[in-house]
Amino acid sequence: MKRVKQWLVFDPLDTLFFKGSEPMIAGENHEVRSIFPPMPETVLGALRTAIIEQRRIGLKDFTPSGGPNPEILKAYPLLGTPEESGFRVIGPVFRTLVKDGEEDYLFPGPAHWFADSSDRWKNEQDIHVASGELIPERFASLGLGGSVLSPIWVTEPGGREMKSLAGHWANLSALTSFEKRRSIKACTSLKSLRPDTPSVLSLNAIFDFEGRVGIALENITRRARQGHLYSSTQVRLKPGVTIAIGLSDDLVPTYLNEKGVLQLGGEQRVGRYELLSKGPALMDGNAPWIMSLSPFLISELEKNNWQNLPRVSGPLIRMGGWDMKIQFHKPVRSYFPSGTAIMAGQNVSIPHNFIRL
Repeated sequence: MKRVKQWLVFDPLDTLFFKGSEPMIAGENHEVRSIFPPMPETVLGALRTAIIEQRRIGLKDFTPSGGPNPEILKAYPLLGTPEESGFRVIGPVFRTLVKDGEEDYLFPGPAHWFADSSDRWKNEQDIHVASGELIPERFASLGLGGSVLSPIWVTEPGGREMKSLAGHWANLSALTSFEKRRSIKACTSLKSLRPDTPSVLSLNAIFDFEGRVGIALENITRRARQGHLYSSTQVRLKPGVTIAIGLSDDLVPTYLNEKGVLQLGGEQRVGRYELLSKGPALMDGNAPWIMSLSPFLISELEKNNWQNLPRVSGPLIRMGGWDMKIQFHKPVRSYFPSGTAIMAGQNVSIPHNFIRL
């Protein structure tokens, strides 16, 4: 993909935990959910931390009140400042190893694709996928409406129980051959996935959720706090599945080593990363729809003048965070999920984290 200069693959050693926006305060919540795949900002922070450690940059030199040391910015301009990175992350998506050692890549299912939620999913049969289209103006008199200014509809439904594929994952073959063949295989397991067969998968085919119980610790002594237990939902990838991270700029070898260890997510979970010699060859199509490969802020709609364009998405994601520089909470912001589809037309400039279908 032309907006991706390099691809990294991350293989966690154990489960992963990416906390949502729920407070971890006694009496507030019984369980802390995990947001997965991780937000781009989470991956970006982990990569910048790895750069600082590998290039032996003093954290105090990078985060002083007056800004980073000018010598650091001169030597590593893509590292950026504590407030703004100099590079961007695309995805993350999933890389899978299938039969005979072949690899395939899984991307967010376009939210404007609709399929019948029938027994065909259970039996791993082909399903008919229909793309949403703009409601013709001549039907405006019927009073059809939706949650957006210009709602869409499905003109070629393949069944009575049509649902959006938002939240599902599609392989490269499905994305690149959709206009030629709208019959796509529904996979409930990676064992039946083939790179040359257009396929769509549900989340439980890629990873499992695991419940964990932990104890709260005192801030100074780090001893267990009496009577303070919490439970969290963590993620374990299926065998053969790794996380693929697209980079907008070349970080290896100037900024990052070709191989190394990355701490990603809560509880300082670690894993191995390495540079991919060849990533997914995903090229832009000719459709008027563009799709996000990563969650993006609602404010991006106004920034790109998209607020009145037809769009389809899953539920919004609300995320906050912790500002390491000022040692305080970041404001909670709302994001559209990956897979959000926007009918932007042919002449729009596509941001780094979008593709044209």
